[in-house]
Amino acid sequence: ATLREALSNVARHAHATRVDVEVVVTDLVVLRVIDDGIGPPDAREPHGHGLKNMEARAGRYDGQFELRAGLPRGSVMEWQVSRH
Repeated sequence: ATLREALSNVARHAHATRVDVEVVVTDLVVLRVIDDGIGPPDAREPHGHGLKNMEARAGRYDGQFELRAGLPRGSVMEWQVSRH
């Protein structure tokens, strides 16, 4: 569900020409979605429930959610939870 929401956000909002998905599984499951679009939304602007849902889903599993600006542009969404 988190990957689907992240890709949907990129398709609808990022104006990206490229998106990469990384999944790393160790003791944690780490999902990264990296795009070359316009960057993360301004925190002062209202936005939908997708980001809140991804954060809440991570919290339900004692995980973490982060959305940050990519370099040199775009966004990096990182979501991680314990594998156990």
